Amino acid sequence: MRGDVYDARGTVYDKSRYKTGKGQNSFAPSEVIDLCDSD
Repeated sequence: MRGDVYDARGTVYDKSRYKTGKGQNSFAPSEVIDLCDSD
């Protein structure tokens, strides 16, 4: 991994968008794990 974040569906999230806060493509680490667990 080169600093990129992948969700359960394989979508790549830029590090600049990977941050806690409001935003369509903003996910907290726990939320990314949640997507993997619930899918």
